[in-house]
Amino acid sequence: MHAARLLMLLALCTAAPLHAAEAAHQHGSARLELVVEAHSLSLALDAPQDSLLGHERAPRTAAEQQAAQALLATLKAGATLWRLPPALQCQLRSAEVDAPMLQGGGRPGEHADVEARWQFDCRARVDGLRQLDLGPLLDAFPRLQQLQAQVAAPAGQYQASAKRPQRLLAWGR
Repeated sequence: MHAARLLMLLALCTAAPLHAAEAAHQHGSARLELVVEAHSLSLALDAPQDSLLGHERAPRTAAEQQAAQALLATLKAGATLWRLPPALQCQLRSAEVDAPMLQGGGRPGEHADVEARWQFDCRARVDGLRQLDLGPLLDAFPRLQQLQAQVAAPAGQYQASAKRPQRLLAWGR
């Protein structure tokens, strides 16, 4: 019941900001939604394709196709992008990637966005988590300059942001 309530609150509170972010579509930036529960952590990243790959169109050359496939594989792997404290003993349960322009569903001339979602199950309690190390994400995507986040946790809802060279996203202090 508590988990369902957190997810509902997150959906209600973030629906409007995500649509606003899509309208703004700011290159070099991304939005992150984070749901922290007792033994699980859910992350959802929404970014302009340019922020992760360097262009907003379908790949044209063999090198661009290779870079696009590498991007999709990196996002699907997921666990390498988030440096979670080892004491939490978290394991990636699921990962989903939606990148229409790279997966054959985009239309020329449209803004190309990439959305990725990850679900981690943790043996230790994570509901006290108050920060996330963004280092691996920023290292993987050097064009990503800033991140805006909304966090839903048992202690409340928070907004947080990080801008290079900052590598730590903190909330709820």
